[in-house]
Amino acid sequence: MARVQVATLDWLAVSLLVIGALNWAVIGVLELNALEAGIDMIFQAGPAEVVTRTIYVLIGAAGLYVFYPLYRIRRRRSTEATAVSTE
Repeated sequence: MARVQVATLDWLAVSLLVIGALNWAVIGVLELNALEAGIDMIFQAGPAEVVTRTIYVLIGAAGLYVFYPLYRIRRRRSTEATAVSTE
């Protein structure tokens, strides 16, 4: 079986999804938005809101992007299966 190459963008998308999932877990368990709390400690009120919203948009985009590597893997496997069955 061929080894699947994982691009840097794929890793970035997965990392953002993990951050988003952990944030939702903390919200669910502790009723605390860890992402907002962390950003508020670093930035002033106005810029903190912009940075937080930007991170949320990036997490959402990562959620949509993650379907692309899954499609590539599925397409590669079906191509390999076709090649094996024709031999």
